[in-house]
Amino acid sequence: MNQKEARAYAEKLNQDPGWREVLDKCPCTKTEAQQSPKFEQSQFFVETYHPGAESAFRSTEATTYQHSVLGKMQVGQQCTYDKSGHLITQGPGAGTPDSVSPEYGTYSHYTKDVLTHKALGHQEYNQTWTPNQGDNCAPRFQNLNELKNATINPSEQSLNPSSLNVNSTQSHSPSPNF
Repeated sequence: MNQKEARAYAEKLNQDPGWREVLDKCPCTKTEAQQSPKFEQSQFFVETYHPGAESAFRSTEATTYQHSVLGKMQVGQQCTYDKSGHLITQGPGAGTPDSVSPEYGTYSHYTKDVLTHKALGHQEYNQTWTPNQGDNCAPRFQNLNELKNATINPSEQSLNPSSLNVNSTQSHSPSPNF
């Protein structure tokens, strides 16, 4: 699939984004994913297509969705986790929904999802194949400054960095969320 074909397919998918909404939400942690009957570990090509992810899980079954443009689809969810076992929700390491679940057809998954990813690159690809954010997962921070500037409630009141008692020179910082 070339870039023009990949963009055309993404445009069709975006005309009815409900295909992503019917999927199960990703568990917040690797432990929760391991315990869920809705997901199974799938390590195939994790390092290749999701750099920074240590583990990946996919839906155990394809979900049928009647897309308004593409017709009947068999979609699936993919969730990836960092080395500390937290859900990756952005960047190249994030898991992405499958417009064709590998549980339904590996060749179709390869041609519609994998080749499209190769043609578009993760940034453009993730605009349509949007990584799932989980269900009320605790926020993950890219770096110490993000932690210091985090909000603590929906009214967007900022935490006071001095109340965090965090030494910016310490060698251990929160795990990055790639």
